[in-house]
Amino acid sequence: MGTINRSLSFPLDEDGFLRRECPFCKREFKVGIPPEERAGSAESVPDSFMLSDDQAAVPEQEEQGTEYHCPYCGQTAGKNSWWTQEQVAYIHTVLQNVAAELINENLIRPLKRSLG
Repeated sequence: MGTINRSLSFPLDEDGFLRRECPFCKREFKVGIPPEERAGSAESVPDSFMLSDDQAAVPEQEEQGTEYHCPYCGQTAGKNSWWTQEQVAYIHTVLQNVAAELINENLIRPLKRSLG
């Protein structure tokens, strides 16, 4: 089976901020999403959702391990470490729905056709 791609969107508040959570101190904070990176209310999560130690980082550098830092405790982590608990729960729900859809399409529907 190949790769499955799904788009996720996370709502921004009325001022255009996205909520983040430090993986170390667990404190939540908001980061501003520039208007040019917003598509609707956050069509997708932009790459620049965190504060970088190197603000001029290019995408190739991000893939090589650019880390972001918490504004409260100063700890650093990769850009995929800053999801809030609510965002993680949402991502898990979407993944469960995708899995159920795949099971229905690839196992249950063919079985029903062969029995019916």
